[in-house]
Amino acid sequence: RVAVSAEELAVDSTYAPVIGSNIAVDAGDSSMYDASKLGELDVYGNPRAVNGGRLDVGAVEAVWLPHYSRTLGSLVTVTAASPAVELAASGVRIPAGASLEATVGRIGKAGKTYVVTASVEAGGTCAIEKDGVAGPTLSAGANQTAKVASTSDFMDMAFRAADAAATLSGIRMNLGITVNFR
Repeated sequence: RVAVSAEELAVDSTYAPVIGSNIAVDAGDSSMYDASKLGELDVYGNPRAVNGGRLDVGAVEAVWLPHYSRTLGSLVTVTAASPAVELAASGVRIPAGASLEATVGRIGKAGKTYVVTASVEAGGTCAIEKDGVAGPTLSAGANQTAKVASTSDFMDMAFRAADAAATLSGIRMNLGITVNFR
């Protein structure tokens, strides 16, 4: 029997475990979880396996999208991510076949050009979509760049990694917004 303090079981107002404060986050053993019997969603309808396909202990999964947003910068609101997307030491990792979607921008900054810089693992590509329209594709290699023009204050962007992983390390406004993959 293990003694656990109330602080180690921190939950938010929806009873979701608090990332960084609750020992139940990502502590479930996915090899023992039978999705065919127990389902692939938590009690609120959120994906059961998130942040790299990991499980939390309990009936409610931690919500990772706000953490991905904070990691990527103040101008970013991550709206969706594949369960395989995960928070990594250097940013948000998008494995091959996974995607991340976000709204990017700042009120009053319409017409800016955003510069996307990426380093994609050997043999891979990362496709960028803006407002639902296919944009540039970044190929394998360090410091690949592409320019994405904004026609409104905010735009929706999607990043899809193919054949290899990419790590999105930040989206910041400088003369534009720089998206860095490592």
